[in-house]
Formats: sequence, C-alpha cells, structure tokens
Amino acid sequence: MTRDLQTLPPGEYTLAENLRLAVHPGGKRTWRVAYRLHGKRRQIVVGTLKELDLEAAIAAARGIHDQVAAGKDPVQHRKVAKTKAAVAAGTTFRGIAEDWFRRYAAMRSVSWKKNCRRWLDRDILPMLGDRPVAEIEAVEVLVLMEEGERRVSASHANDLRGLVTMILDHAIARGAARHNVATALRRAIPKPPSKPHPHLTEEQLGEFLHADVEALTPSVLYAVKLLPHLALRVAELCRLEAADVDLKLGVIRIPAPRMKGRREHIVPLSRQATKLVREAMQLRGPSLYLFPGLSARDQPISKTAINRAIERMELPFPIVPHSFRSTFATITREHDLGSHDAIELALAHRLGGEVERAYNRATLLQRRRELMQKWSDVLAQLTRKK
Repeated sequence: MTRDLQTLPPGEYTLAENLRLAVHPGGKRTWRVAYRLHGKRRQIVVGTLKELDLEAAIAAARGIHDQVAAGKDPVQHRKVAKTKAAVAAGTTFRGIAEDWFRRYAAMRSVSWKKNCRRWLDRDILPMLGDRPVAEIEAVEVLVLMEEGERRVSASHANDLRGLVTMILDHAIARGAARHNVATALRRAIPKPPSKPHPHLTEEQLGEFLHADVEALTPSVLYAVKLLPHLALRVAELCRLEAADVDLKLGVIRIPAPRMKGRREHIVPLSRQATKLVREAMQLRGPSLYLFPGLSARDQPISKTAINRAIERMELPFPIVPHSFRSTFATITREHDLGSHDAIELALAHRLGGEVERAYNRATLLQRRRELMQKWSDVLAQLTRKK
C-alpha cells in the first residue's frame, strides 16, 4: 500500500475518516488530520509518508480525535509538548539566551552587561523565552521590535533585534537551531539618522567653565569639574573607583572590562586634574567609588545625574557630556597640543588596523602626559578670561 501511495500524482487524498494524504508538486507527502473544535473546522499535520505508513497515520489520527473528544486543542497540545521537551533539553530561547549571556558577557563592559540584562529580562524573554528556539519565527521577532519601538524608540527596537540575532547565532552554533530569522529584519524598522554630538567653541567652553555648579552634590560637582579635563566617556567617568587612582604616578588606570573598547586605559593627570581628584578622594568616604551616589554610597553616580547637572546650568547653547570629547579632539588639534596618535590614544581610540595594533603596543604615555597638561592649561586660561 505504501508503494502505491508513493506513486500518487499531486493532490489531496482521503484514505480514512478525516485522514488525508497531501501530495505536493515537489514530491513531498504529508499526513493531515481534519477535526472540528468549538464549531470550527481545522486540520493538523501529523507527519510525512516517509515517517509514517498508513497504519501509523491512522493511529495518529485516532490520537488527534481523542484529544478533541477530551476538549483539547491538538495544535496547542503539540506546542506545550514541544516546549516541555525543549525545556528538558535546554533548547528554549531562554536556555540558549542564558548560555549565550554567560559566555559572551564576560568579554563586555559593565554598562553593556547591565543594559543587555535589562533588555533580556524586561523585553525579550517575556515574549520569546519559553519558545523552542528552533521554532522562533520572524514575525515573533518583528512583534518584539514593534513593541520596543512603541514603548521606547526605533533605535531600541533595533537594539533588541541585534540581541536576538546574536542569541540565534549562538543557537545555530550549539546545534539548537538551523536558521536565524532575525537577520531578515535588519530594515524592518528604519533607524532614525544619527545626530553628531554638539561641539563647543572655545568661547562656549569658557562659558561652561564659568557656570555655577556649586549647588550640586559633592560627587556630581567633582565629576562635572573633571569631565572636560579627562576626555573620558561619561559612563567611564561615573564608574571610576578609588583603586583606579594612583596619585604617586599621577595617573588613573581603568581596567579593560570597564572600557568601551575592552582595553585598559591610562589617563595621565594634569596638575589641575590631580588637585580635583585629590579633593574628590577626600570627600568620597568609605565608598569603593570615586564618585559615590548620594543615597546609595555603594553605587556610583549615574550618567543621568551628570546630564541633569549640565541641564541645570541653563547654558544658551546645546551641550551634552560627550561634547567634551569632540571638543578636546578639535581644540587640541587646532592648537597643535599633541600628535594625532597621542590625541587618539587619549580618547581611548584604537590606532591603525589589526595587524598594526598587534605589533605596535605603544601607549605614548609621556607624550599624552604633556598633552593632558597643555589641555588643562587651555582650560585654566579660558577660566581666567571672564
């Protein structure tokens, strides 16, 4: 009988009560069982002719009708069974995501881990966590992205897609999935054009340096004062620890895990910066951090605290914490305060290509020390100009 079924032309054939064999144009033959539930006619695929002969297909059809007679939806019953099996095998999206996070997060910065963990727990896992990872469909990821766009922004939607893409790549590498459906959604929600951070002229920089910041908390006060001197990213500044500071050598040494580029970064301290750091050290108390929070001393101040502090200055021009990095890069070049390489290294940028970096490990520390002193002298001169 099975041999006769192998020769049937394309079409659909009823071979038992509500059991049909669908012969597709490409030659595939699938068993379908029709049933009625809650007044609606439905059907479910129970296997292929290669997997089930006629007798086994009839037995599968009886099982389907038994489930319907008990008031169960066979499609939902199958999803639950697959999810339970996936949980047992560790191949739910949640299981793969947690494995990926354990392996991958160790190589990333503290802020990246914090954001990633928050997006997983708040956005991604509630929607996809219990699904067998091999059965995730593009439309499910699209729904996740659309919800992220509705609730936050288009950029956030694309951040979520990026995380899902990396997790599904990990699933493929671990043999838990065969396809990455998220890669097809790169242009599903267009990203808004990025805006460059506002750059400050020397006159505007001088106006900032004269602005009243005395009303702020001590930690925020000193962080804001040091921000233009150190050329650090604001997150790196906020998370500075007292142990990073070496006043004898006159440097701040930031470990690789806390840097965006995941490489240790050394900041030579000018005389002006050293004075500010020394004062901040005396005010921090027993906290681990150079700039501890006001209510939670075991936590650093946040980027938001810096942003709000600058906003409260009510300066008549656009300014964000990152403005000082672009301003540093521009003015130091305009005044020829240091070489291109010294300036780039002061900004914790990578120099050259991978091959060049492999052979050139120079940090130009002395040149950068001279650069940072000249830069702080420019800041001091702008402060005196008023």
